[in-house]
Amino acid sequence: TRTVWMFPIISSLCLLSAYGLIKSSMNVYVEKVIMLFLGYTGTTQLALYIRALFMKAGLEKLDSPVPLLENIRFKFFTFRLSFLSLLSLLIAGFITLKYIYSGNWMFNNLLAISFSVYFVNQMIVSSFLNGVVYLVGMLMYDVVWVFFSDVMATVAQELALPIKLLFPLQQNSVNITFYVLGIGDIILPAIFISLMLRFDFLREVTSQKLSLANFDLLKSSLNFPQPYFMASLVSYGVGMLATVLTY
Repeated sequence: TRTVWMFPIISSLCLLSAYGLIKSSMNVYVEKVIMLFLGYTGTTQLALYIRALFMKAGLEKLDSPVPLLENIRFKFFTFRLSFLSLLSLLIAGFITLKYIYSGNWMFNNLLAISFSVYFVNQMIVSSFLNGVVYLVGMLMYDVVWVFFSDVMATVAQELALPIKLLFPLQQNSVNITFYVLGIGDIILPAIFISLMLRFDFLREVTSQKLSLANFDLLKSSLNFPQPYFMASLVSYGVGMLATVLTY
């Protein structure tokens, strides 16, 4: 629980650091440095998801090593790359470069979604109590930096980065008006919702006393009752709908 409470504090320190750099003489370099990091992270993560889609589409035959890149040896590791991985990396790199040079909202959204999925996979809450503490802490974080200061708004407006989803509302001859959804509003609830899915899975495993083989089959199929997951997912959807309708 103590570790979970630290997350809003660490997030606040990161937010204040970005705000301070924006307001300083270094603001010209801040966005470029962050974009360099996000560009690398976004490209690699997006490539993984594109490769997974190719595998789901039945293109496993393309997942064979590239002869020239099969065993590139570095000091500490051997680099191996398949045709499918190379193709996925090229597509992801193209999307990242198109975003950097055009700022197109569709490429922005692809990168933002890849970041969201990555962070949800990495940030696993282990118990319901930790989940509640986590949500309460982030609620306090939002209240302080959104309603009682201009810190969050300044960082979001000044940094043109793929850290938000953009939905075009209307367009004129000069510009496009967007509805903006920060990826934090996706990641934070999704971490708790994923906890509910794991809880539903654990309830089914415990009640059925499954063997290891059936355990893996159930886990991959997701064919089990999911009341807590569906309740939290529907609640999130209702909340987002209410937000959009009152925008």
